[in-house]
Amino acid sequence: MSWSWPWSRKATPEAAEPRNLDGLIRWRLRYTGRVQGVGFRFTVRGLARECKVTGWVKNLDDGDVLIEAQGTPDQVSALTDAIKRESARERTWVRATLATREELAPQQEQDFRIVH
Repeated sequence: MSWSWPWSRKATPEAAEPRNLDGLIRWRLRYTGRVQGVGFRFTVRGLARECKVTGWVKNLDDGDVLIEAQGTPDQVSALTDAIKRESARERTWVRATLATREELAPQQEQDFRIVH
């Protein structure tokens, strides 16, 4: 009889195969403006998932929001365009301005999440 830890997880086929990072870009984006307390992180998460972008979004102590977005150049561009459109809508609390953009090395990721 074999015994194993009850919380041990076996690797799933998706987790066992590394994702091909060729052709992906990763940007660190810092947004300023009215971006905290207005649902901006949740909006970004929804937009990122629609654009098939992975990464994360989090509030910063200084009132800005930091995003790391990864995908094809078209996907990441679609996300930044969607954020710009959302900020320009007449009926939104969000008023986000892209302050900085920095290129990073792509990472192994599966989804887009909110980080606290």
